[in-house]
Amino acid sequence: CSSDLPLCYTGIVYTANIDSVRHTFQASGSLWQDALVMQDMESKSLWSQISGEAIQGDLKGKTLTMFNNFHHSTFAEFKKEYPNGLLLKKETIGDAGSHYKSYMEDSTKFGIFNRADTFEKLGGKKLVFGIRHGEKIIAVSKDYLTKNVYYAFKSGDSTVLVIYDKDTETINAYETNYKLKDGKISHKINQMELKKFKSIPVVTAYWFAWISFFSDTD
Repeated sequence: CSSDLPLCYTGIVYTANIDSVRHTFQASGSLWQDALVMQDMESKSLWSQISGEAIQGDLKGKTLTMFNNFHHSTFAEFKKEYPNGLLLKKETIGDAGSHYKSYMEDSTKFGIFNRADTFEKLGGKKLVFGIRHGEKIIAVSKDYLTKNVYYAFKSGDSTVLVIYDKDTETINAYETNYKLKDGKISHKINQMELKKFKSIPVVTAYWFAWISFFSDTD
């Protein structure tokens, strides 16, 4: 890790330092917009899991920094690159599987309060990969990347490349210097070369959850 010790919460990784002060987080037991809410032990402020913003308490308005040097991968790939790496594995409880299985498989259920499907552009239960980079807020559907492998867009002076591996079902994004024309990159994409670029945080979410937080998403 870096000197900023990371806070990992349901697939999103934040640095746990706020104004250079290390904080300790726990689950608050609350939900906001159908997403989990964290609480820091020091100020007792409540923080949104999705946006990383303090929504209540003394630190309201502060935003946690997402951890950049973080890659989605399979355990096999992780062990190949980090043979001495450690695995944090949740203990299996019986053969019942996930408590959320029926919810995940039901395309008509949106959150704990079962909101109506009023979500434009995509079905509310479609999986998207959300990116926040500079002034840009982008959501790319898993269906699109399954067919097209990558999506690229201009952000400031950079080309952000969102790339999906169908075999391992892993997603990563990079801030590159590739030239972009009509949404396509002329440069041949090489996985090893991509590792030299800055990694961009990616959030995997249902479309209804992402758009509830970021209504101005492209």
